[in-house]
Amino acid sequence: MRPGLRRSFRVMFVALAALISIGWSGSTTRWVAWNAVGFFPPDLKRQVRLHEHRFEAGIQRGLSAPPAWRAESPGKLEEALEGQILHCSAALRKPVPLADLVEELGVLAVRVLDANDPLAVAHDDSLEPTYAGSYQAYVDSVRPRLRLV
Repeated sequence: MRPGLRRSFRVMFVALAALISIGWSGSTTRWVAWNAVGFFPPDLKRQVRLHEHRFEAGIQRGLSAPPAWRAESPGKLEEALEGQILHCSAALRKPVPLADLVEELGVLAVRVLDANDPLAVAHDDSLEPTYAGSYQAYVDSVRPRLRLV
């Protein structure tokens, strides 16, 4: 097998393993992001509620991000998170439509949640692909008993 082809297969394998090794499902990520809005300052909370479809669109964009950003080695997730923070903070300093900022905050919410997902930030356990689905189901099942702080 040619070295370039072998490397392509390796990259595809890592991307697929990363995709199945995200510990929090999209529905859990969405649930936490929307519940976190309750902790926002009143004016920001009002804007998110006013533009809820844009916050949801941002969450969807975040969830649709390439697997390398969502569940790869910590460097790429860290770069994606830092880039989104810088993007949102720059938007606060210049006049942008608030609906646009709200959407970017939705993307940021997903990045922050990915950074707190134990299966998305490290992949040093070779058995992770075998239990990632069970972990994701467990997290989904305990959601009603969780209290965000």
